[in-house]
Amino acid sequence: MTRTSLEPGPATTRQGLYAGLASGDLRTLPAAVARIHFSAVSSAASGEFVVERPGGFLGRLLGRVLRFPAAGDRVTVSLFIVRSEHEEVWLRVFGRQLLVSTQRAARGALVERFGPFEVVFELGVRDGVLCFDQHAARLALGRLGVSLPRAVAPRVHARVAGDDRATHVDVSISVPGFGTLLRYGGSLDELDRP
Repeated sequence: MTRTSLEPGPATTRQGLYAGLASGDLRTLPAAVARIHFSAVSSAASGEFVVERPGGFLGRLLGRVLRFPAAGDRVTVSLFIVRSEHEEVWLRVFGRQLLVSTQRAARGALVERFGPFEVVFELGVRDGVLCFDQHAARLALGRLGVSLPRAVAPRVHARVAGDDRATHVDVSISVPGFGTLLRYGGSLDELDRP
């Protein structure tokens, strides 16, 4: 497996947003993970995921309100990452369902905003796997954020592994009292850059 030669640096260098935020040995990341997540230029990838929408009635209803993708065993997924100096826009297309978030650095952490929610992650590389360790969630009101207590805050669990050619993604989103709202996983192959 080819490893990268990334070295930690400021969050907005030519290595991209993640390079200045991730702890651990970045050199152990598989090449495909580094190319998609640590690049300073826009990226695109596609593949197939298993998408699950477990949970009870209220969880499925909340997932529908949040416009999460429908469940399926072989859902075609496209990922487009549009990068600028201070943020990244992640456009995920599950079949025909678009899921958009923005990511930026704040106080040494990655802040991902989806709709009215912000989730704050510490990024770490452990055994060649990029781990998104959530440590806070907020309700975003314009430029202000109201911290959500753990008892009601959404929980996001995400890991990205890979090899030379593809990334292997595993993400789950849950809310206390509602259960798991969305879980998806599968492989993405990076599309050639022009």
